[in-house]
Amino acid sequence: VASGVMLTVGPGATIKFAARKSLRLRNGSCLIVQGTRSRPIVFTSIKDDSRGGDTNGDGDGSIPYPGDWGGVIANGARIEAEYAQFLYGGGVNGNSYGARASCFMWDNASGSFSCCRFSGSPMDGCFAQNATFANCIFDDNDRGLVSHTGTITADNCVAANNRIGFFSHTSPLVVRNCISSLNTGSAITGDGGSRQTVACYFGDDPKFLDPDNGDYRIAADSPCVDAGDAAYAP
Repeated sequence: VASGVMLTVGPGATIKFAARKSLRLRNGSCLIVQGTRSRPIVFTSIKDDSRGGDTNGDGDGSIPYPGDWGGVIANGARIEAEYAQFLYGGGVNGNSYGARASCFMWDNASGSFSCCRFSGSPMDGCFAQNATFANCIFDDNDRGLVSHTGTITADNCVAANNRIGFFSHTSPLVVRNCISSLNTGSAITGDGGSRQTVACYFGDDPKFLDPDNGDYRIAADSPCVDAGDAAYAP
């Protein structure tokens, strides 16, 4: 997407990418992703037959795998996304340091994400700059959400089945009313930048309904029920 251009993606769109291909947003451009709960927008691998059918025409000959495609990469651009899924990206470097993510922000990019999912990256679900996240899911990545530039806030989010749920890199990370559980490593950690948590659950069993199949709703007897701070409720 060229500088100065705004690209809008409407409800129900499924956009698939071949190996090492990416959606790159140049400095000064903007991506508007306007999905709905019943018609989310999906960015995924061309091998993902479960979304949009058998696009590559090989039947059962291939399945999606972490890092199948490059990711959505914003260089000095802005992303505004609602009900979007960023799946199986992180297959190419987003910067000269070798960082990768299904959604990658660099060069003072910015963003606002609501009801989005970042899943299936061999490195980061989202490598974030100057961004807010509300009601989002980060799962099946190495690191779920990484803060790099500007204060990153995550409200009412879930990080599960990653190695690390939330990671502060070089900028502040504020995590409120979030669940980070079932990760093989830390619920939240970092190597720079401050970390602030409010009314979060980092225990072993939040009682998700069906986490193996991506259903992170909580059961009626979950320890997370009514445990959040109403000031940050959705």
